[in-house]
Amino acid sequence: MEKTVYSNMVDTLEDKLNKLKQENHDVITQAGIAIGLCLITYSELKTIVLKNGFESDKEEINFFKYIKPRLCSKITFYRKQYIIESHRPKSTNTLQIEFLLKEIEKLQLFFEEHHALIEYYRSRQTIFDDKYFKRNITEPLMGTNNYAYLTDPQFSTVYDGILADILAYESLEKYLANEIQKLQHTEGNSGPNDHEYVWTGKLTWLAEMIYGIVETGVINNGNISVNKLIQLFSKIFRLPSEDIYNAYRSVYSRKTEPLIFIEKMREALLKKINDKYK
Repeated sequence: MEKTVYSNMVDTLEDKLNKLKQENHDVITQAGIAIGLCLITYSELKTIVLKNGFESDKEEINFFKYIKPRLCSKITFYRKQYIIESHRPKSTNTLQIEFLLKEIEKLQLFFEEHHALIEYYRSRQTIFDDKYFKRNITEPLMGTNNYAYLTDPQFSTVYDGILADILAYESLEKYLANEIQKLQHTEGNSGPNDHEYVWTGKLTWLAEMIYGIVETGVINNGNISVNKLIQLFSKIFRLPSEDIYNAYRSVYSRKTEPLIFIEKMREALLKKINDKYK
């Protein structure tokens, strides 16, 4: 039932959303239409799930770990996009960029708060799936603020809602970063290093540098945000800022060898010093 009906319903929705993107709508109108399409699918999907249920625990877990978050992430994405674009200042590019950077900072706080679940999901772990993605868990798990599973226990689990938010916010972060880049290009201000320098290392290495600069407070006495620093390096090295954001989160979630590049720099510098003064 699940693979032939539940997943196909979300596939059909995605086709509709892709067609919607090809139509000539402004972003706010498009988001409003998309929300309506998503809510219709959500209502239909919920009705069928409550009527037919699942054939096994495996199907139930798969639905609440992958299928429902996939749908609900779209609802959250378009709602947030609608709100952000409705409040986006109709003024200079600089003010718009500042506004969008603040929105990205909010997303990053959310990612930091839920980094354990992000790592669990991205590393394809399954050990806690029966607690995280099955219904009717009698005791709330520590560290969760998702209470939909208490108010709607037949169609919610402890973490499917938070996982949907994670997926939505990752897409939203990419959208906002892309909007910032478009604003920067229209300013015609690509900086003094236009096409002069190319980052040839791994993006995670650049992310480590950004991490270290922010945490040591060596620029403006620490009065610079991660977002502004990412945008700065994005302009210098002509890199998509959303790729740097992804690399930054990857560094943050590392448990083993979190500072590969910093150690690499340290070893290279020590070798240079030792070779020079032999």
